[in-house]
Amino acid sequence: DSASRTFAAAYQLAQIEAENVLVLDADTSIAPTFVEEGLALLDARPALGAVGGVFRGTEPTSVLEQLQHNEYERYAVQIDVTGRTAVLTGTAALVRTDALAAVARARGVTLPGPPGAVYDPGAITEDSELTLALRTLGYELASPLSMSCTTELMPTPRDLHRQRVRWYKGMLDNLRAYGL
Repeated sequence: DSASRTFAAAYQLAQIEAENVLVLDADTSIAPTFVEEGLALLDARPALGAVGGVFRGTEPTSVLEQLQHNEYERYAVQIDVTGRTAVLTGTAALVRTDALAAVARARGVTLPGPPGAVYDPGAITEDSELTLALRTLGYELASPLSMSCTTELMPTPRDLHRQRVRWYKGMLDNLRAYGL
């Protein structure tokens, strides 16, 4: 089931022997230069723990999807203007494996979650939780506009509501675990 796969992945990511890992949602496509640009940034900036994509929505086919599309565009502008990565988006990110290993070592000591896990399997928004974990350990994050990724938009009000409740509840849970 999904919960046991998530639990297994929480530990397996810490065992990867490559220098970096690409985390990508199944409903997301990345820009052709995404990996190349992300690797160049990681090479140029040793303090970066990860480079996240700036997500955009698929071509809207309804008013509801257009509203989400507009929201994602505003978020991209916010990232561009502030230069701040609020959340290392789960849609697409390149993460240093040594940063993932550091997170796994810090679980149960400095970070919430079971020892040895990269993702806290109790978190329902693993991307925002990993963002907080990396920041707590002193890693920098970046999300350049050129590293765009395209993800599916929620087609119905019910789907959108469920997604947003999960996002907001997950972030509140994460902030509760880490503190404000």
